[in-house]
Amino acid sequence: MRKTFGIVAVVSAFISLFAFSYAEIGVCSHYYKHEQKFFYYCGWLWNKKCTRYVQYSEQLSIYCCTGYQHYPNCYPVCDGKTILNDACNEQYYSDVIVYRGGETRDRGGGSCSSPENCTNCADGFYGDSGRCLICPSIVNCNHRRCTSSSDNYCEYCQYEIKDRRSWRGYTRHFDGEMKQCKS
Repeated sequence: MRKTFGIVAVVSAFISLFAFSYAEIGVCSHYYKHEQKFFYYCGWLWNKKCTRYVQYSEQLSIYCCTGYQHYPNCYPVCDGKTILNDACNEQYYSDVIVYRGGETRDRGGGSCSSPENCTNCADGFYGDSGRCLICPSIVNCNHRRCTSSSDNYCEYCQYEIKDRRSWRGYTRHFDGEMKQCKS
């Protein structure tokens, strides 16, 4: 029988040691210990196959955390979009907010500040599940305000020139909620 002291087979394995959040928001990382598995003959008259592990390097893998995309910048994702493709700024084609003075808005205009969280939505819009949604419609109301779909109220009715008596075609009905515009 021949005595062999060499390596018979080499198998690489990556073993995750730990994960931690990188210094930037949305960037995650893992440290890996790269080990190599050696097979060799051992025992009396070297008739037994033995295994030995030898560590020879560590690696750091950096990537975007869950809910973020586009490493290395790692932008938060809202409704499948990032700031690179209009997150929190969806356009409405069948509804619009009309402000006093005539300016209109048909986009949410918010910021995707963290995964599925739109903030700073425009007046007349509210953040919900990664989108800036337009406040629910109120008949004859130009400018609605809300913080959710259930608390909307009318800020400015149609044909209202000034917020004063005799300057309005419709008036906000002060029923405690201002959810109607009446003539």
